[in-house]
Amino acid sequence: MSKVGRLLMCAGLMLPSPGSRTIEPHERDLQPGVTKSDPYTQCNNSDAVTAIIGCTIIIEARATTPKNRIMAFTNRGIAYLNRGDSDRAFADLDRVVMLDPKNSAALTALGNYYHAQNDDTHAIQEFNSAVTANPRDASVFLQRGNFYLLNGDSNEAMADFDKAVALD
Repeated sequence: MSKVGRLLMCAGLMLPSPGSRTIEPHERDLQPGVTKSDPYTQCNNSDAVTAIIGCTIIIEARATTPKNRIMAFTNRGIAYLNRGDSDRAFADLDRVVMLDPKNSAALTALGNYYHAQNDDTHAIQEFNSAVTANPRDASVFLQRGNFYLLNGDSNEAMADFDKAVALD
C-alpha cells in the first residue's frame, strides 16, 4: 500500500474522539514484544501509550541528541493528541516548533490540535506553515486536505489530495 494510502486509512485517527478520556500510560501497558530497552521503537509505535513511554525515555535521557529529542517531543505530542490529552500535546508540539520552526510534522499536528479546539483560524495557519516548511511531504497535504474536507471546502481538499498523490 502506498504512503498516501496508509495515511488515508489513518487520517480519521488523528483527531481524538469527543468523549475520550486520558489515562496515564505505564510501562506495563506496552504492546507485546516491545521492551523498555527499545525506546526508539516504542517512540515510533502507532500505539499511543507505547509511543508516549518510549518518547519520554528518550526525552529524559541525558545522552539524547537535540535532533532525537525533537523527534521524541514531536512523536509524544502526536501520541498525546491521539489520546485526547490536548494540554500535553500542545506543550510538546509548541516546544518542538520553538526549537525547530520548520518541523512540518509538529506544525501539522498543531493544525490538528487547533482544529480539535475549534480554532480553525489557527489550524489553517499551522497547516499552511507545514506546507511552506516541507512542500514535498505528501502527508502535509493529506492532513491539510482532511481539514478542508471536514470544513466543507471540497475544492481545496481535492487540490491537496491530488498534490499528496503526485508527491507519493
